Amino acid sequence: MASGGEVRLQYEEAPASFKSVVWRHFGFAVDYNAEEEKTVNKKMTVCKHCFTRVAYSSGNTSNMTAHLRRHHPAISLSEGRIAEQVIKSSKKQQTLSESFQHTYPTGSERHIKITKAVGVFIAKDLQPFSVTGDAGFCHLIKTLDPRYRLPSRTFFSTEIIPDLYEKTCNSIVHELAKAQSLGLTTDVHDMLERYTEQQPAIYSALLDKDQKLSVKNVTMLDDSEQKLAEELIQVLTPLKTVTTLMSSETTPTISMILPLKEMILKSMSPGDQDSATVKEVKAAIINDLAKRYTDPNLHDYLQIATALDPRFKSLPYLDEDSRDKLYRNIHEILEHEQQGLVQNPVPFTDEDNPSSPPPKKKTAMSEVFGELFKTEEQQGKPFPQIIEEEVTTYKLADSIHVDADPFIWWKTNECKFPHVAKAAQQHLCVPGTSVASERIFSTAGDIVSAKRSRLAAENVDRLIFLQKNLKIQE
Repeated sequence: MASGGEVRLQYEEAPASFKSVVWRHFGFAVDYNAEEEKTVNKKMTVCKHCFTRVAYSSGNTSNMTAHLRRHHPAISLSEGRIAEQVIKSSKKQQTLSESFQHTYPTGSERHIKITKAVGVFIAKDLQPFSVTGDAGFCHLIKTLDPRYRLPSRTFFSTEIIPDLYEKTCNSIVHELAKAQSLGLTTDVHDMLERYTEQQPAIYSALLDKDQKLSVKNVTMLDDSEQKLAEELIQVLTPLKTVTTLMSSETTPTISMILPLKEMILKSMSPGDQDSATVKEVKAAIINDLAKRYTDPNLHDYLQIATALDPRFKSLPYLDEDSRDKLYRNIHEILEHEQQGLVQNPVPFTDEDNPSSPPPKKKTAMSEVFGELFKTEEQQGKPFPQIIEEEVTTYKLADSIHVDADPFIWWKTNECKFPHVAKAAQQHLCVPGTSVASERIFSTAGDIVSAKRSRLAAENVDRLIFLQKNLKIQE
């Protein structure tokens, strides 16, 4: 405290003539002598967020910028730069007619909003930066809002897209930080997927009429071979259905794998009308598929994931003893995890969650009746009993329709089954297919086209990331 009860200031605001956006986050350091006289130190600045002192050389803000990037990465300096760079990039010699037109100031809210919208258009619709100079696009913008003037393509590639990328990255990091479990996937092709992908193309090529007319001595399928081809298509239809389902499903969880495997195996059962070739094909598919997912640890993991999916929790392909054993395993896993938390508790302080709410104040009803009419939760049951009741209740609950969303169901019922819900989060977050990651390569091919072959690698990464993760604000 200074004399007279005045609060000691740690910094003084920079003069208004200092235009750099960095000065929004820094001020000049203030020192006090023994007599509490204040002196402003123009060679030292103070961060307004953490009050760290940073050396300052007249006109050079690089030290302050480096401090913000290193210690406050969530702070974006691009917001201020956008307004400044728009002004610079838009300064050009106006024609006589343009000088009489009233256009948006380049630093105005409207101009910045439209400029960002054009950036979102480039990122989400895989447009080249050069679109901002295309006659048709410029005509569209002028028709929609004649008062808006487009900045240069360089401004979009160096300012707007990096700014969108930075903000989207921060948003994704924030969402991931709140996730209790995370599942990743990569590209692994298996025999069934590759076979069903190529089979229609091969079949069409064999029956193409133009091909028959242009090639002499082409070998045609006779009636028996044509019939066999049609039978094989019927055999392969379940595989094609599974492939389509896993490719189009928005959340193809790992819990779908065993039910789909059982469905395929059942559809491959030999029929009385099957020809010898069809029986041979079915046997080959069964033999190949039966060997998959047989590793004990992997199989147990898949079984638990299936049981924790409210769509498949009835496990109709298992007998009663196997179902009971599986749910006992879930019970044991939950109990074991709780014991581990008790033996190795995770330290928690207010710093870990600075925004945690204060303890809930008791109501008048709680004050009067709380001790007399205790709930079961307040009385406290042994943890094994709580887990057993929770797992049993979940097992007996009705399954939801296969078209329903298991994540919405768990969000609604998490309060009923808190411990089982945690296990469901850990298992159902794992994707059951690599289709999502494979589509990234298709997106990359769309971005790096002949018209955009000179894109820098950094911009390619940013555009792929934004196309998949940028959320358009309505």
